[in-house]
Amino acid sequence: MKHHDTPFCLAFLAPAFLLYSVLMILPIFLSAGYGFFSWNAIGAKTFVGLQNYRELLSDPDYWITFKNTAVLIAASLIFQLPIAFLVSFILHGMGKKSEIYRTIYFFPVVISPIAIGTLFALLYNGELGPLNSLLELLMGPEGRRNWLSDSDLVLGSVIAPDVWRYIGYYIVIFYAGLQGIPSSLYESALIDGASKKTVFFRIIIPLLTHVIQICFILSVTGCLKSFALPLALTDGGPGVRSSYLSLYMFKTAFSHHRFGYGSAVTMTILIYALGLTAILKRAFPRETAEY
Repeated sequence: MKHHDTPFCLAFLAPAFLLYSVLMILPIFLSAGYGFFSWNAIGAKTFVGLQNYRELLSDPDYWITFKNTAVLIAASLIFQLPIAFLVSFILHGMGKKSEIYRTIYFFPVVISPIAIGTLFALLYNGELGPLNSLLELLMGPEGRRNWLSDSDLVLGSVIAPDVWRYIGYYIVIFYAGLQGIPSSLYESALIDGASKKTVFFRIIIPLLTHVIQICFILSVTGCLKSFALPLALTDGGPGVRSSYLSLYMFKTAFSHHRFGYGSAVTMTILIYALGLTAILKRAFPRETAEY
């Protein structure tokens, strides 16, 4: 870029930067400020200092939703990403025949989470749901379960569609990464006598390290924002047994009109996201293999 082009470029960037600042950066600072007040969003704000954060430490509902969110993150990293990587690897080996399958796998990503929640609510229905009908067929009447009201089952019932829905999203990312590796590398290694196992662990995985790292970060931060599915399926209940941190924040602020306390919950979510992102960036090697 030439020096005299700078004002021209800044003129184009300014609207986008202004819009991003108003919609993304400003709300963060406002939430950080509201966290120090007791406020119902209508009346006068009362400064309470760190009282909202001290209350969080002894709030059992907050820690239940924290644990639920942690379980969602673990389920995503253990099931969602490995399944997506395996499927993308299989699709990569199919060549052009994989196009229809990529579309099918990606389809759930573009469906509204409310629609998916309604679909799974029908699947889990205690009387007419096909899941209970299948269990009754296999195990008899005692096989039926209250998937959305049993406090021991409800969290898994909510997490399952959340994990399933975004598998297609990561399949596309992994697939794009695999497509970026020249096929000549595989062929040269196989001609030199390398086994498929060696090619996978010594060539594919190192070359995809940065892609895997991005998927880890997107998965973790996406889980911290997960909101709509538990809202559609159970409204976070019974109690907060199937609620995540983001839903707990929403209900605290907009249902219970505790905007100060809800803002404090928001800031803890932001801290978790930044902390986990920093950990994941350090957990992967900084220098990736090149080709």
